[in-house]
Amino acid sequence: MAVQKKSIIVIAIISTLAISIAVLASRMRPSSVTKDTQASSAKSEIANDSKKDQPDHNARKESQTSNNQASQANSPKEEVEKLYGIPIGKRNKLNVTTQIQQRWNFCAPATVSMMLASRGKIVDQFTLAREMGTYEPFGTHNRDAIRILNKHMFGYEFPQTNQAGYRIETVREINSASIELFKQRLIKNTQDGYPMYYTFNPGKIYPGIANAEHNVAGAGYIATPDNKDVALVYYVDPYYKFQDPIYGGLKVVTPEELLNAMVGVSEPDYAW
Repeated sequence: MAVQKKSIIVIAIISTLAISIAVLASRMRPSSVTKDTQASSAKSEIANDSKKDQPDHNARKESQTSNNQASQANSPKEEVEKLYGIPIGKRNKLNVTTQIQQRWNFCAPATVSMMLASRGKIVDQFTLAREMGTYEPFGTHNRDAIRILNKHMFGYEFPQTNQAGYRIETVREINSASIELFKQRLIKNTQDGYPMYYTFNPGKIYPGIANAEHNVAGAGYIATPDNKDVALVYYVDPYYKFQDPIYGGLKVVTPEELLNAMVGVSEPDYAW
């Protein structure tokens, strides 16, 4: 009986030790759920830290757009070209080459000769003066100058209603209607490649010049910045005293100044 009791006690002790060892082992083993949760949490924090360090492309894009808009708003607009303080656009100049009038009263023959030459028709001033009936002390009447211009340009002196040819417009007064009509005719003539014929008082155009009556060849125009209207009128002056060392007889004037200079002369005309 004593031996049996000892065996039972030994078995009990061994069982108790086994249970204790199992409990201790279970406490030392890490939980897989805790490990996975900790790993997941760490990835999330890394991801969050990574996002904090990355630039926000949407914010940068908006900022860049805002900066571009601000830059465009602050940048100056394209400068409009000016000539003698007048805003201008496209230059519509005809190929009219300066001729110096060969007699003091040859402004009309010289003007017509320049107009014809621009269209490839060469007729000298003396021939034109003879045909026009140029005389002293006056010079040439516009009706005769335009008659001979039509003869050499189109082959007939008096164009019919439906025929091409130059017509004379007499300027008696300046108003919005007469200015607009002149500009329309100037634009059309220039588009078709035909110079115009102007008669004006040089005393109203050139400072310090005495009043007189003078003829020049219209050589196109300079448009307004939108290219829809006439800002300045080109003309070529044949008188030797009105020549520029660079531009020769080429001049510019506003339509209003040109028409105003016509009023008051004995034949206040332009031909278109």
